[in-house]
Order: sequence, then C-alpha cells, then structure tokens
Amino acid sequence: MNYTLNIIIYPKLIDRLMLRKNLISLFSVLGLFLFFPELTNGQSNLTEPYDKLFTVVTIISIIVALLVIGLWVFFIYKFRESQEFERVQLSETSAKKLEITWTVVAVVICVALMAASLPVLINSVDNSETEIARITTGDGTEIIIEGSITWEWFAWQLNETSQREEIIASPQPDADPEQAAAGVKTTIINLKIDTNYKFIFFASSYLMHSFFVPELNFKMDVVPGVNNTLSFVILEPGDYQVYCAEFCGARHSMMRAVIHVEA
Repeated sequence: MNYTLNIIIYPKLIDRLMLRKNLISLFSVLGLFLFFPELTNGQSNLTEPYDKLFTVVTIISIIVALLVIGLWVFFIYKFRESQEFERVQLSETSAKKLEITWTVVAVVICVALMAASLPVLINSVDNSETEIARITTGDGTEIIIEGSITWEWFAWQLNETSQREEIIASPQPDADPEQAAAGVKTTIINLKIDTNYKFIFFASSYLMHSFFVPELNFKMDVVPGVNNTLSFVILEPGDYQVYCAEFCGARHSMMRAVIHVEA
C-alpha cells in the first residue's frame, strides 16, 4: 500500500516542484526588466550621444528578449504534457519561409544597431597602425597617452613637427601616505574645460591596457601596434578618476591616474 502511494504521490510532487522552479526562473528573468540601468551623469561632450546609443540598444534588446520569452511561454503552455494535440509536420515550403523570416529579422536588427552606432564612433574615435606622427590632424590639443610596461600612465605633448616633445604628466607618489608607502603612484593629467582635446593612445610594450574614465564616458583600448584616438571636450571642472579596464598583469590594480580639469 505504501509502495503504491509513493508511486502516485512522488511524481506529482516532483511535477509541482519543477513547475514552481520554472515559474520562479521565468519571473526572475522578467524582473530584470524592472531595473533599467541609470545612465551616468557624464561631464564631456561624448555623454549625450553615448547615452542615446545605449538607450536604443537597451530598448531593442528588451523587445527581442520579451519576444523570445513570450514565445517560450506560449509554446510551453501550448505543448504541455497534459494537453492532447495532433502533431502535423511542417511542409518544406513553410519551413523555408520561417527560416528566411527569422534570418531577415536578425539581419535587420544587426544593421539597425550598426547604423545607430557608426555615427557615434566615427565622430569620436579613429585608429591606425601607422606612426603617431602620421595620424595627427590638428583637431584640438593633441596628447599622447602612454600605457607602459611598468603599469603606469604617461602623457606626452606633441610639438609642431608631431614629435613627442615633453612629458606633461608622469606617475607621482600617491597623495595617501599609506598608498605612497606601498609604492602606489598616480599620474595627474591637467586639462581645461571647453577645450578640444585629442588623445592618441600608445602602448610602449607588449601589454594591453584600457583607459577608462566613467565620469567622462571614456573607454579606449591601448593596444600594442595600434594607435587608437579619441576626440572630446570636457564640460565641467573637477577630478576624474582613470582606471585600467583591461587586466594587464601583476600591478593592474595600481595603474592609477586622475584627469584634473580647471576652468
């Protein structure tokens, strides 16, 4: 008798637990859409176009996710185990139309995202594998940002012949005595507001870095052999923390810099 009850009760209990687990998973995924990320209050001219692009990409992603989840729920309900239905094989013509449809939709979404991203990237970013002297354009004050093999940032000013003239920012002992005693150094780059700047990023070794300033909406990879550039204007004075956003070795976390902006 007990054995018979176990056979009847346990499968039903397992089914209920699985249903509850699936429902929790579903509502957890849907709950993610309730927390739209807060956009940064960036203090550069790149903030507005980047935020608009981020919003467009996020909205498209949410629409696609809701469509996929909606179809998922619909098919789970329609073809559930307790439902009796007659399976009908899809004709070759219908199957081909369906495959072409979802392929075209995916391509259209990718092209739309590319079209939205391209103007933002072209307006602020350029890159080249040529020498630094050959990629300068006179578009604002040009400064070379160098990521070194010693996990430190340097800033160089260009002269009239587009050669590195002098170091305008180099690592100095950190303002915090404890950090300074531990050998931590910070590079302070002094800039002015409402001034056109063009950063030319240069890796002086085989290490790859990433120059990341959250409050200015900056993030540019510093890649050996490739001189990425970024043109911008800073709108508000202040101190803006620079991080290396690419793991680059033993002293990655100590690769510190600050952009100090004055009126």
